[in-house]
Amino acid sequence: MFLPKKIRVLLILFIFIDLAISFNQYYNTPIDGDLTYIVLPADKYRPVLSDPFGIYAISNNSKHSEANRFFSITTTRAYFKTIPFVAQTMMSPISSIYFSAAVFKLLTQLLIILLLSAIISGGLNLKEDTFILSSLLLSIFFQVGGYGSTMGIIDGAITYTISYTLPVALFLLLLYPLAIKHFHNQDAPLNQFFAVLLSLIAFVIPFFGNQIPIIVISILLLSIFVKFFYLKQKVNILNIISDKKLKAGLLLALIVCLYSFFLSFYNSDRNLLDVSIVERYKKIPIGMFNILFGKPGLWILILLIFINTILLKKSGNEKSASFSLTLKWACVFILIYVLLLPFDGYYEFKPNIIRRDNFLPGILILIFLFVQSSVYLVKQNSNKGKIHKMLAAYLLLVILLFTIADSPSLRKDNCQRASLEMLSLSDEKITRLSDQCTIASWYIIYDHKDSEVNAMVFNFWNITDKPKLYFQN
Repeated sequence: MFLPKKIRVLLILFIFIDLAISFNQYYNTPIDGDLTYIVLPADKYRPVLSDPFGIYAISNNSKHSEANRFFSITTTRAYFKTIPFVAQTMMSPISSIYFSAAVFKLLTQLLIILLLSAIISGGLNLKEDTFILSSLLLSIFFQVGGYGSTMGIIDGAITYTISYTLPVALFLLLLYPLAIKHFHNQDAPLNQFFAVLLSLIAFVIPFFGNQIPIIVISILLLSIFVKFFYLKQKVNILNIISDKKLKAGLLLALIVCLYSFFLSFYNSDRNLLDVSIVERYKKIPIGMFNILFGKPGLWILILLIFINTILLKKSGNEKSASFSLTLKWACVFILIYVLLLPFDGYYEFKPNIIRRDNFLPGILILIFLFVQSSVYLVKQNSNKGKIHKMLAAYLLLVILLFTIADSPSLRKDNCQRASLEMLSLSDEKITRLSDQCTIASWYIIYDHKDSEVNAMVFNFWNITDKPKLYFQN
């Protein structure tokens, strides 16, 4: 224990308040434009549901939408065809949709915080000071407003949270035993249930899209790079990749990821011809510039890692050398990952190839590096009064900076919800709604025919007593 009792209580209180604020932010986030189409499902999503692993597509050399995203689509459909109805026993149908989305996002946030805190502290000990401090520092980076557009972990769109954030969180669970062995030289408990769970995760997450396959291929290339160019050095990453406890799981993940990546070539949404690979690479600097400088959050985080690295070296911290090594290989991994993204193809909604959602692994690595180095500094200087106070002031400043930056997102209007209320009460055959916000769509619906999918799903969710078409004007 290195935290005074009163400070420990305050930190725990802050964590719970931050989680409550996050839930409020998620609860007031509008429904995105993909959700109803997946729940129905619309024609676009039917082929992948009938051909989950692409056997028909490959054997008949035919393409269809969302070819390697079966579990992403299925998870979304299963969740929003059940949980809202459970919630409706306690609240209105409209509220149940926002509530269900908020619960999913909060649980995903909790999973990431718990796993990263456990990796940093050496185990899932909720009462341990290192775990508490790690959880606190991690929580401030879950930006909804503020810097959320460039470094947000939980996406505003629930379908994107399921497609991008959830599989990365599950991948962290897959890597957890290796990370514990690498950073703490401890063997994580790996009973039969946990081994089966990890194997199941290894099979499922590659079919959430190309993000996990690219991550796994990046790790494979990184391990090959280390082996051939740094063979004589004692590089811990080799121990991670070759750890016997997770070798079978990683091997399964690699095989399934390679198959999933191959299957993605049968995705009709994936444009590999109109924009050449060279042109895709030329777009990466623009995408990276937008992430780094669209808002200052990410470059501030990089600056903080740089400051912590210097402080660790100057203080003679015993963890300085290992952290520097971790930092180096983390940067190499991020570089490999970014360079592989153009092979995912070109999508109209990702004109610059890379944006916040598919750069999520890089964002989480940077956050992890800052929190880990901060914990190292606090633990080393816990008995050095003046330095300890300076560190406390420094971290308090960081906490305030990111907390205040995110606070404007608390002020959410209820335009979408008000429109749904109006639609539910309407007796008109075709209802006119406000065009001040989108309604479960990516665009304003001017033609009532474009509201057919939403009308059917709103009726399914009990928001309306029958399918009600609408337009916005």
